[in-house]
Amino acid sequence: MPEEHGSWLQFLHEIRIGGHYLIPHWVPPSVPLAIFCALVLAVLAFIGTRRMRVVPSGPQTMVEFAVNGLTSFSQSILGDKKGDYFAPFIGTIFLYILCMNLLGLVPGMKSPTADLNTTVALALVVFFATGFYGMRSHGVAGYFKHMVADVLDLPLPGFLAILVKPGMVVFMLILHLISVLVRPLSLAFRLFGNIMGKETVLTMLAGLATVMLVWFGLRVGAFEVLGSSIAPNAPPWMGAFMLLLTAVLLPIAILMGIIQALVFALLAALYILLDTEAPEGEAEHAS
Repeated sequence: MPEEHGSWLQFLHEIRIGGHYLIPHWVPPSVPLAIFCALVLAVLAFIGTRRMRVVPSGPQTMVEFAVNGLTSFSQSILGDKKGDYFAPFIGTIFLYILCMNLLGLVPGMKSPTADLNTTVALALVVFFATGFYGMRSHGVAGYFKHMVADVLDLPLPGFLAILVKPGMVVFMLILHLISVLVRPLSLAFRLFGNIMGKETVLTMLAGLATVMLVWFGLRVGAFEVLGSSIAPNAPPWMGAFMLLLTAVLLPIAILMGIIQALVFALLAALYILLDTEAPEGEAEHAS
């Protein structure tokens, strides 16, 4: 059983049903937090769509604003047709990661994306989804042929085509496969590193501010926090300064959470575009 999970949902790991823990010990502590974020998004979506009106108001306005904005974002990368089709997938990724990124700013909670297990799972979802969409678009053989289309279309004299082109095809195929296999690693570690760094910095600053407030003794009106008698000559503003610094960094942390969710969704959309786009010759013929 995990010893410490650092969130309000820690009690879920202590619940026993029939002599067994509700959540097995091998389940990462971030899983209940990730499920909590999914439930929050589901509830918000239900509230915003339960009474749909022609002229939106209240929660419906916010839901439509989010849907239209994410659809436009998807269309700007994938085009109008593909953008509409993939908008639910891209939008869900963005909102889900955004919710998990910002959850760590709530006192007593922790960002699930600060756990490598979560970011690897998200990256694998994108990896398998893009591979599936690519194979559905080109066929299984066509998907791998698509990776070496530039080499296959390269004009070479007959004897060079026989001698050189097979080796070039194998070399380019290996390079493309490596680049595809590296995608989930890049997605997972980028998101994990940024969110873990954000939470570590904020936690350290908040803890340091608390220590300084107690140690130096911050006078607030007629009250005095314990500590001024310990260091009566120390500046009383130091603890307040650290607390103010933490408060200033909160908007930056929120912005970072938004940017990281946007980058993850952007890369997912780009990977879909790369795996589903038609070769130049086919695209010109289709147009």
